[in-house]
Amino acid sequence: MAEITENKSAPGLPDENAAAPSRPNALVREYLLERLSIYRELRELRTKVRTRQRVSLIIWVDNAWQGWQNEEADTHFRNQRQRADNANAQSKASFFTLMRGVALELDRVASALTIPAKSVNDRPAILDLCMAPGGFAKAALSRNPSAILRDVSLPTTQGGFGILLHNNWSSTDPTARIYVRFCDITMLADEMGAAVANIPASHPDAGSFSSDRPFLDQKFDLVFCDGHVLRNHERSECKSAFFTPDLYQPRPVCCSCRKGNDGRLAS
Repeated sequence: MAEITENKSAPGLPDENAAAPSRPNALVREYLLERLSIYRELRELRTKVRTRQRVSLIIWVDNAWQGWQNEEADTHFRNQRQRADNANAQSKASFFTLMRGVALELDRVASALTIPAKSVNDRPAILDLCMAPGGFAKAALSRNPSAILRDVSLPTTQGGFGILLHNNWSSTDPTARIYVRFCDITMLADEMGAAVANIPASHPDAGSFSSDRPFLDQKFDLVFCDGHVLRNHERSECKSAFFTPDLYQPRPVCCSCRKGNDGRLAS
């Protein structure tokens, strides 16, 4: 086991004591920390978790570093990215089945998806941010047959996954049992405390920002927060260059504002 000292840094692991980089992500964090108390709370929780994980991560990185230099590993992951970016119908169905299986296993071990009989709503309500293709949602609905489901997903025209739920779902009827709102969650400006009217017209994405706040008037018993930026997600040059983790900012805020007092968050 690698010896751990106070000043040791593992290869590729950022130094927490280093000065914060001068880049757009840092400016976004500073802006949110000043204006959203719920974001500050989430950052504090995240810091506590990362502190406990850091020692274990240093040991793991030390042991794995040589493996990362393996050319066969590079080829393997390059092929995986190629298959993900150009998935055929069979690959998409396999991914859907895989995610559904993971969700069912979580529920089997920890009852993570089963909503207690006492709900904040007349019937159990589930929110899935970035649901497509819908494996987690499929599992949650099977565990809660009377539940309604609400979703925010990236349109396929912008690089999003297609929805593979066999249930009847609608993107036009808000009263449907499964109602899907197609939009780019990273463009919901008001959700992050920035009014669209205050965004400079010179901003490259000025015309794409939205003041919409989907499902803000509802409280959910189970919230999925598992989306991530897709490699083929069409984004402006400024976001592609600097904001690769941009989904990590709006998702927790959206989830926390919509989760009921006794609701569950799956991330």
